[in-house]
Amino acid sequence: MHHISNEKEEKYVNNVKTEHTTEGNSNDEYNSIKQRGEVRIGVQADAPPLNFYDRNNRPKGLDYEICKLIFSQSEFALPFTGVQMKYDASTYDEILPLLRKKDGENYSIDLVMGGLTYIDGDETDIIFTEPYLDNMGYSLISKDGDGINTIRDLRGKRIGVVREDPDVLEFAKKLLGNDARIVELSDEEDAWMQLNSDNRMCDAFIYDFPFAATELENNPRGNLKIKISNLPGSNLQYRIGLRRGNELLRRKLNSAIA
Repeated sequence: MHHISNEKEEKYVNNVKTEHTTEGNSNDEYNSIKQRGEVRIGVQADAPPLNFYDRNNRPKGLDYEICKLIFSQSEFALPFTGVQMKYDASTYDEILPLLRKKDGENYSIDLVMGGLTYIDGDETDIIFTEPYLDNMGYSLISKDGDGINTIRDLRGKRIGVVREDPDVLEFAKKLLGNDARIVELSDEEDAWMQLNSDNRMCDAFIYDFPFAATELENNPRGNLKIKISNLPGSNLQYRIGLRRGNELLRRKLNSAIA
């Protein structure tokens, strides 16, 4: 967990208790979130099980439920109605840029979520919290009865991964070396794995377990199966992203996550 070991003073603004740290950004956004009673979280649209709308156009998903817990903690004490999920990214690689978008002079998003496996240093202007979800892995998925059941069975095969996800690409390269060909594919289409399997673009896939399990559950007539749910060395840790300089906000988020 990240700690800030500096002097701080507390004051009251508009009857809301606020904090000021003598280290870091004086424009830290923690206090503005508290004063508004609302946090705006940018996520990828239609990305179950983490984020999606139900048939009544209401926000649903694991991220939403976790956010309601995080922001109900004493560090924030926001009402459930204060958690605003903004489904403004259509793909995984569009999530982080949401933090850079402005509505006039002000940013339109406070935080981003959505299966983010980045860490500090990956982006020059974005920092990340401690994991709010971990101990999950990348799964191996292929056709039922195709003889692919172990990593050794992947030799000479074409393995599909999500395009614009550098973490899964790096993991697949490390896992397979030169034994298999890695194919980067778009996940914008529903049942993208089944489609690329049917058109013989790939023999197998490596994909985040929560997303893989949900896609296969939503496609019960398909012939794909999860052969290995957690590939060796693939512990995934999902983090919240925020703009650099918000050390107080990050400290409060880490405390609430813990």
